[in-house]
Amino acid sequence: MSEPVRLRLAVAEQRTQIKNQIRSLTKRSQLAFPQWFTTGGEWSRRSLQWLRDVIGGQEGKLRAGARAALARLVSLYESFCTQLKALDEVIRALAKSPRYAKPFRKLKLLKGVGTLTAMVFLTEIGDLHRFANRRQLAAYLGLAPSAHESGERNDRKGRITRQGPSQVRHVLCQAAWAAIRCSDEWRATYNRIRGDSKQRNKIAIVAVMRKLGITLWQTARSAEVDQLLEEIDGQKANPAFTEA
Repeated sequence: MSEPVRLRLAVAEQRTQIKNQIRSLTKRSQLAFPQWFTTGGEWSRRSLQWLRDVIGGQEGKLRAGARAALARLVSLYESFCTQLKALDEVIRALAKSPRYAKPFRKLKLLKGVGTLTAMVFLTEIGDLHRFANRRQLAAYLGLAPSAHESGERNDRKGRITRQGPSQVRHVLCQAAWAAIRCSDEWRATYNRIRGDSKQRNKIAIVAVMRKLGITLWQTARSAEVDQLLEEIDGQKANPAFTEA
């Protein structure tokens, strides 16, 4: 995997840990977040300002020691945000490099697939043609069910092996949930596998992850998608298309 991509994942994980520490600190101090406080992703400017007001004593009633600890954590959080923005720029530049430009553009056509997901997948897979079929790919990603090898014909398949690159499974999980939210097709796949049982939620999301990983692989290798991109580029180069 490309080092900037690997570092970007690591820094994002560190920022999540800091966010969790901030939540734990406020909970121990019996300080509740406002209802409008950002719940996920990067915290908004308003949310950060509220934390600064807590540190300054304008909001809440934290003791001096807690305020000092919170100030340190917020500083670390902002530092990680700055690092992530810089790494995102590096990864966007990498996506335009000759090695990744074409497959990256193909993957970005898929719903739920963002820049980070596409680049983690491409840098981790490496040679897209080294897998003979989708079963080999699923096995490499650790998303293939393990088999109980007793020699009997009715051997049941076990849980997924979780072998291979955990980073790809991580981004595939995020992309799978995004695809379920924005695509009727992926949502229908998830609902069909889950059925009416909440106990099958995990089974359903892993199945979507596996299907999505295979779709990424097939799309990145597809000659038909190459032709589609050529048509898109041709339309953009057409003056009549530009004026419209």
